[in-house]
Amino acid sequence: MDEKQQDVEKLARTMLADVVPELVLEPSSGQGSRRTRGPDPDAGPDLIGRLGRQRVVVEIKTMTAVRVEDLRGHLAVAVLRLRRSADRPRAIPLVVVVAPAAGPKAWAAAEAFMADNAPDVGWAIFDRLGSARVAVPAAGIDVRRRAGRDPGAKRERQSVRLFSDLNCWMLKILLLPEAPDGLWGGPRQVVHSPTELGRVAGVSVEMAHRLARTLEARDLLRRDRIGLHPVRPRALLDLWRTEAALGGRPPVPVRWIMARPAKLGAGLQDDPGLVVAGFEACRQLGMLHAAAEATEMHVLEPFERVLGRRRLERCAPHEADLWLLRCATPTSVFRGSVVRRGLRVADVLQAALDVAHHPDRGPEQFEYIVERVLRLGGDR
Repeated sequence: MDEKQQDVEKLARTMLADVVPELVLEPSSGQGSRRTRGPDPDAGPDLIGRLGRQRVVVEIKTMTAVRVEDLRGHLAVAVLRLRRSADRPRAIPLVVVVAPAAGPKAWAAAEAFMADNAPDVGWAIFDRLGSARVAVPAAGIDVRRRAGRDPGAKRERQSVRLFSDLNCWMLKILLLPEAPDGLWGGPRQVVHSPTELGRVAGVSVEMAHRLARTLEARDLLRRDRIGLHPVRPRALLDLWRTEAALGGRPPVPVRWIMARPAKLGAGLQDDPGLVVAGFEACRQLGMLHAAAEATEMHVLEPFERVLGRRRLERCAPHEADLWLLRCATPTSVFRGSVVRRGLRVADVLQAALDVAHHPDRGPEQFEYIVERVLRLGGDR
């Protein structure tokens, strides 16, 4: 199982624990999980657990966008695989679909398909906003949860996209007030209300309140007389890195048209359209734990403008001097950045998210920063 799929598994575990607390899952290294049994897709279920005395086997499917026909196809494939896993010994089969967004239309399509074709198989659809639909007939479980869709709270809208650019910026403000010096370029004060968060972040008050309501609805934020407090930070970060995995674009290799400068800063100093990313950002911040060769840069404006200004050109991967990342959250990246030797460098949390799915020990670097530098590894 590759790193992105492992991250989806973590999201599925988090959501299942939240929505179906009576389901106890085995550790990810448990015997029989597909990760421990090789790349063969028929080797075993993705997750194994128990509902009381009943064994449960789980097949996870990922969708980048929910289309009804594709959803039916994913469900059909998962059911076939689960039938093999559930028969020996007898177990409750459960299909879990993870998607960026899914609502009543997808739920209804899944419910009709499963009722017609696999009424004995449990199923669940989770999305990154926290919506969930879980049906396990054999255990009497029937859960519907729509994040931000309470008909009785129409005047209190929640964020449509939890990890939008400005939401990412506000999340950093909430998570990083105690970040080590020099690793975070944004505000450090503790905010006491969503209204104050909007003022500190420089966004509308309504936007800050929507984010607060979204986080509170998922038990990721609490407020008291002392201030706003993120809770379950690791669950939040797992959702965040999954968003990056599902929505990320491949980096673009580029090279210098003229001679390559001896130092990175000599060619890229004082450029408002570029921010050092990934492992190189970790290096510049003095937080490099797992080295990688590629030097990546967030691009905050149109590519061609940066290429022309810096005398760079696209090239084949093996010729690359730099790798440029199309930045989906430019405000969050730029405002949180710090300056190192004339270079704009991503803040320490952004650097961790940049490398989280990198094949060159990226998850190890992510864990090092989250757990040992920021100390956000556990729920609190």
